[in-house]
Amino acid sequence: MANTRSQREAGASGSSGGRKKGGKRMGGRGKGGAPPLKSKKQVPRPKNLLLLNLCIRQNSVQQYLRSVPSIHTRQDVLNAYATSSRPDNTPGFLYLLKGDLADLEHFARDEHSQWLIDVVHGLCDPRQKSGQLWVWDSDGQDSLVNPGDPLRALVYEYRVPVPIRLTKISHRIKKSATDALGSGGTMRIRVVTRDGGRCWITGLVAWDEVINTRACPKRMGDEQSSFIYEEFTGTAPPLGLTIYNERFGISLTSNLDRHFDLYRIGLKPTNENYVVHDFTGNNLSVMGLPSAPQFSIPILHGYPVSPPNPSSPINPPAGILWWHYIQCVISKFDCYKGQRNITHYEEPIPMEDDSDLDCDDDDFSWPTAQFDRGRMMTKRIEQGTERMSEIASWVNA
Repeated sequence: MANTRSQREAGASGSSGGRKKGGKRMGGRGKGGAPPLKSKKQVPRPKNLLLLNLCIRQNSVQQYLRSVPSIHTRQDVLNAYATSSRPDNTPGFLYLLKGDLADLEHFARDEHSQWLIDVVHGLCDPRQKSGQLWVWDSDGQDSLVNPGDPLRALVYEYRVPVPIRLTKISHRIKKSATDALGSGGTMRIRVVTRDGGRCWITGLVAWDEVINTRACPKRMGDEQSSFIYEEFTGTAPPLGLTIYNERFGISLTSNLDRHFDLYRIGLKPTNENYVVHDFTGNNLSVMGLPSAPQFSIPILHGYPVSPPNPSSPINPPAGILWWHYIQCVISKFDCYKGQRNITHYEEPIPMEDDSDLDCDDDDFSWPTAQFDRGRMMTKRIEQGTERMSEIASWVNA
């Protein structure tokens, strides 16, 4: 992912933190960055010195004006994303992310500060990436962050030349129901056909088992998903783009689909391919199940993947999967969920476990139902174990 020109120049200079000897700050007012702050100005103070904190000045954030009752047109989207003409004049800082340093390093991996730079662009300015990331040391001195700098348990501040609006938050608590005979079923056929029935992560071909997994939830609707497409890819959406377009879907096995759908695993764009990041905290295997020592199956976190059909023009753009990844980060570390009108509008459509989807009465239960369901669950567990054994043999072949 890209960072600002001034941030790249800081990285190329090799100077740690963007300072000359003697403590004199470099660079003044560069393109896309606010001027260095004088020591007399307010300094962000972390509440916990063991955490990494990421913040932005309150007066650099525009507030969303309204919550819309529905979104059906482009104008509805513009109304939902309308912000105040003036930013919040409240003094101080808005904290965007916070977490244990070790947890954040777990996701930054060998990208170090570049990962945090990419993430804060995604949170604050995904299209222009106009801001700069600065860090405050324990003495209240600030310095520009170089992309290769190691992360530290300090306060990082994102500075922007003009006020921005924060990326809205998508709350996916449970999975939408799929209409197998409608647009959802058609989308699955197109996505799985494009991918040759191959799971993006495991690489296994399983036409009958892979699921069309959505990067953007169906409940966001056509107009809102098109807006996100434009915001995170930097290009106009294809003519007639809908939420049922193949560009919003990838093929995954059911175990992986469940976690991906709820922002528990994400695909981070890296060098035109992707790396899987596991946000569950459960050290999953590439099968989406807790890793088992008896099976030599790779760990999910850090696993490199690429589209099964890399040359397909209808693969999801990297920006769409980047939006999904940012939602994973927000779900794990976010501090700004309490902002006014910060969540995406979602259409009221049926969920997978809604009672009106059942073919029988919820209260009805046949005499042997408990035993039949137990046998069914046992069979599923046995099938899962057999599947893991088959995959282990395939991986080690």
